[in-house]
Amino acid sequence: MAQKIIVIGSGMSGLTAGGRIKTDTQYGVNIDMGASWIHGADGNPLTDLVPNARKVVFERIQMFKPDGKPISIERSRELLDVVRTAKETFWGVFERAANYVRSTHADMSMRDFIDQDEEWKRQLERDDLSREMLPFLEKAIENIEAADLETMSIREWDINDFGGEHCYLVDGYTELLKKSGEHILAEKDTRIFLNHVVTSIDYSGEKGADVINPVTVHTNQGDFSCAAVLTTIPLGYLKAHHQSIFNPPLPISKKQAIEGLGFGVLDKTILKFEKAFWPMDVEFFYGFVDNADPTQKPSLVSFLNVTRLHPELSDPPAILVAYYAQSTAMRMEGLTDKQVGEVFMTSIKRNFSDNVDEIKLVDLTVVRWACDPFALGSYSSIPVGQSGECNDALAAPLRLGGGVYTAPISTTNGHINGDINGHSGDSNGTLLPLLPNLTSPAIPTDPSNPTNNTNNPVVFFAGEATNRNHFATIHGALLSGRREANRMINLLAECKV
Repeated sequence: MAQKIIVIGSGMSGLTAGGRIKTDTQYGVNIDMGASWIHGADGNPLTDLVPNARKVVFERIQMFKPDGKPISIERSRELLDVVRTAKETFWGVFERAANYVRSTHADMSMRDFIDQDEEWKRQLERDDLSREMLPFLEKAIENIEAADLETMSIREWDINDFGGEHCYLVDGYTELLKKSGEHILAEKDTRIFLNHVVTSIDYSGEKGADVINPVTVHTNQGDFSCAAVLTTIPLGYLKAHHQSIFNPPLPISKKQAIEGLGFGVLDKTILKFEKAFWPMDVEFFYGFVDNADPTQKPSLVSFLNVTRLHPELSDPPAILVAYYAQSTAMRMEGLTDKQVGEVFMTSIKRNFSDNVDEIKLVDLTVVRWACDPFALGSYSSIPVGQSGECNDALAAPLRLGGGVYTAPISTTNGHINGDINGHSGDSNGTLLPLLPNLTSPAIPTDPSNPTNNTNNPVVFFAGEATNRNHFATIHGALLSGRREANRMINLLAECKV
């Protein structure tokens, strides 16, 4: 079957040009199993898609010590002040790290930088509560970034995020995804092929390839030919399978990018109880679960109070959603659902020991992103020793017959307003390296014959890991999809995206 453009993947980046978004509805409310946050609401393109979506900023948090003892209510005002100060101190570490990189051009792990940071050391010794809270917040950042502090690069951590609050989408990301792809989904467009597993992409131009559609996408249900293909395959899957997917094999720069970038795991478990036993005025609980090795410290886990999010319901379900990452997530993925439930019940009963008779778990759903055969993880990170050049190399198109597509760099922006990653560009409008001039005369002038130039780009890449300024976010995936749609419109002038 012949197509002009084939998009592999119908997540945020794929639908935008043409993921890891999954909303569970089995408990009567929408709960995201994957992406669930808008990271910076001011100017974020996601807020433009659904301006009226219900968004929540969490402010009321209760913390439990590793032994399950809650911070006393009597000290709540003091606690809030310490938490606020601790957060400011913690984020100040990263600002100082960014300044260090700018002044020295050196790189080190976030763990090493925090350990040598004198201001951080002073805050740790300020009082007992600071000594307890600040290491706790260290671990929290690993859960946010799905990366270990020991491997996280300070040189690349200071990404250009959007301003404003980080918001939770109450009704889930699926509605936003539908809005992004409404031009296709609203019509139940027959161009969407479900349950077609892509086994390989042949962009060699050999074996009697169609002159008009020289690329062949092989799937478990047949082959498709096209003028060009856009892949939004997650980085985790590329790490495991890129050798067998692409013919010819990927160029060295692309392989090095795939191998150099990190790809971590953030998992969740939905815990449904017979009735709520926790205070309804709290939005998030932070506690600890026992480590499998009793000689190791317990692991930090956060619990979202879903029940509080639905005041519109007369009898909202009693649900907590546990968030956990990296080593804790990998441990949980190796357990059965029953065993996962037992781990969390031990922690929850320790935290709410006064209500232990009321704690009755009736159902649970365990997310295992590292075991998902088409994701093999959650989202990307940049390890120490690597740089955003890996993201750029991953984003670079491939030309027919193999090799990275190249064209002269122009000082005009073509049809894209700003650089390739969704920014407004510098004062000269210069595009980032590794990427083509979108109005380059080297592009074939005859779009009906895509083989009339051996430098013709035919394989394009989108997804959060291809966006050096907004990796690990849904808005990064969205911007990457728009980037590649514009790139293909310019490079393949008469192909409809």
